[in-house]
Amino acid sequence: LLDEPTASLDPISERQVIAGYEAIMRGRTTILISHRLELAIQADRIIVLDGARIVESGTAAELRGRQGRFARLFATGEGRAGVERGPGALQHSA
Repeated sequence: LLDEPTASLDPISERQVIAGYEAIMRGRTTILISHRLELAIQADRIIVLDGARIVESGTAAELRGRQGRFARLFATGEGRAGVERGPGALQHSA
């Protein structure tokens, strides 16, 4: 369980931390809690909460296509920290 593991990091440090987690997470189920959408979209599955309720669930592509809460947050740029998908990005959650 990773609860906001990069919350106080700059984008460069965030990429380094995520790269370090990749090897540890490979082949394991990992729950990542994050307000940073650029980090969240790299997960295999995203669960969007509003308060204590699940309001959406799916892949980043599915959620953006539904035009729901996740798509609105992504479109407005809320939660973005400048992290780009690429080598060293979270991609393994088994």
